[in-house]
Amino acid sequence: MANIIKVAVDGEQSVIDVDKLTFAEGRAIEKVTGKEFAEAIKSKSLTSIQALIWVTWKRHHPGVAFSDFDDRAITDIEIDLEKDDGTPPENPTVPAVEG
Repeated sequence: MANIIKVAVDGEQSVIDVDKLTFAEGRAIEKVTGKEFAEAIKSKSLTSIQALIWVTWKRHHPGVAFSDFDDRAITDIEIDLEKDDGTPPENPTVPAVEG
């Protein structure tokens, strides 16, 4: 079952299926988090959450860097993590995207 990530930054939404990340995206997540991919995508650490936001956002904004989100308030970015059946996370860590 797919895990869908919906990210909204400044009102613009981007959606990605975690099961369809590329090897390069997975390695990038490992590099910035210092965790193995499987651990990083399940982690609720801010670094892991920022990495998922970054990779999702980078699909539509190729020039964006991981550090571009460093000075943003956590509440400026909305992220919704759910299974493809619409099941929300048990303990969301950031505001969910309404849609």
